[in-house]
Amino acid sequence: MHLLLILVFVLSVQGYETQLSASGMVRYEVGHVDSDVVITAGHSGYKKPAEYGERYENGCYISANDTCAYNSINCTDTTSKDKCGTRVIADVNTSSLAKLLAHRIKLRMNGVRPHVIICDLHRSRVDVNREVNEATFGMRNAKIVYDEYHNFINTAIVSSSNGGSRNVFYIDIHGQAGNTKTVIGNLIKNNSSSSGLAQLTLSNDQASQTSLGHLVNVSGKSLEELVRGNYSIGGLIEKNSSFGVVPSPENRMSSTGTWYRGGYSLREYSMAAPVFGMQVEANHHVRSSLPNRKNFASTLANAVRCWLKEFSGNY
Repeated sequence: MHLLLILVFVLSVQGYETQLSASGMVRYEVGHVDSDVVITAGHSGYKKPAEYGERYENGCYISANDTCAYNSINCTDTTSKDKCGTRVIADVNTSSLAKLLAHRIKLRMNGVRPHVIICDLHRSRVDVNREVNEATFGMRNAKIVYDEYHNFINTAIVSSSNGGSRNVFYIDIHGQAGNTKTVIGNLIKNNSSSSGLAQLTLSNDQASQTSLGHLVNVSGKSLEELVRGNYSIGGLIEKNSSFGVVPSPENRMSSTGTWYRGGYSLREYSMAAPVFGMQVEANHHVRSSLPNRKNFASTLANAVRCWLKEFSGNY
């Protein structure tokens, strides 16, 4: 009885319901009934239970069909390492950033808090931002967590879309140390002169191959304007803060460092109506301290509010 009372008290103070998956490895902070934003943080997990096994740093290269296999075999040959590498390092402080962003959006949207899904299982056990084979290496328990995470995302999107009558903004939060600026990924290449940011102007003809195709359709804005115009996410952040972002009007493409175009989850959920989205690859500076995370979350929340109010078609 006392435990129940404490739980109810905590939930009432937070102002939202938290659902824990059956494995205990995925949290779903249920958003307000009127929310049209879904935020995920899949690489911030810290738990490493032995029963979940461990992903290898690479799969096995199959020369016969030029593919990679990800299973219980640990391939140590150079070709497999070169062609089938995986990532097993967690993104530091991205769950904190996701929760801060949700809170700041709530403050700017009259108390309407976004849906938030967080995976607490370490990336060395499961990578929820990869297709299932690379994500789990065939490990059953990892597959359970993988499915729980994506089932929660689907639930949140269905709720946010209100039966398809509302457009949904999906935001996947990650961290990186390969670029000095925060990277906004929209499934657009960097250096390609035919379909990437190296183009003088991004064509609306390629919008359907990006995570902003639906937003181009409903907003009346061009892909170029949304990706690196004055009212792009990067443009709004740089105009109102000292944080560096690419792409933006000042940083039209990444000239140095690693480019992050967006991964599995962004492709899976943001390439068809009623969803549009972005992958936020926060640099080390943004994530390095709580004050920095709060400041960035506030600035990003302002940009998100602008997009929701001006472009989403929901208001």
